[in-house]
Amino acid sequence: MTNLSSVLEKKKQNYNKEIEKLDNLPILDNYKSVSIYGFYNLAVEHYASILHLCDRGHLGSAFALLRVCREAYLRGSYLHYCAKEEEWKNFCEGKPPAETCKMVQSVEIFLGNKLFSLQDNHFLNDLTHTGVQHIYRRTLRNADATISYEEKETNQLLDCSESFFSLAIASMIDLSLLPEDRKNSCV
Repeated sequence: MTNLSSVLEKKKQNYNKEIEKLDNLPILDNYKSVSIYGFYNLAVEHYASILHLCDRGHLGSAFALLRVCREAYLRGSYLHYCAKEEEWKNFCEGKPPAETCKMVQSVEIFLGNKLFSLQDNHFLNDLTHTGVQHIYRRTLRNADATISYEEKETNQLLDCSESFFSLAIASMIDLSLLPEDRKNSCV
């Protein structure tokens, strides 16, 4: 078993353990709560897809999902913790609630860390969703016709997407109607 295979197996086991926390999680039945939950759920689903795609060797598609996994978590967190009424109105009209840089700044202030600002832009942009390296590696294949990604890059993809997954799970629990003492024991 390669190092990547063992890392992937551990990530899948952790996913299965963490996803159980969402079983029958009570969420308020109103537009705001359901919308926020939907964004977090999308981040969780993208992470599951990244794991599946990596397992199948479809690394180009796995890398492509990282940016949308990040965006789903960012938008959910912004709407959950930071959005003002006008921004909710924008969202309800099909517009972004705010510019991405404002959402990043607001969520980082709320979380008390630089989760988004410190991300490697080369990694997040060039290797993901039609970035220059993403496309280059699709068109310039190896002799065996596989797409070229270093194991280190794939491990970074798995770690980064797992972070968004874990944060999304914690935020879903925070959004839930569970009593505070139960929320803390779930996270």
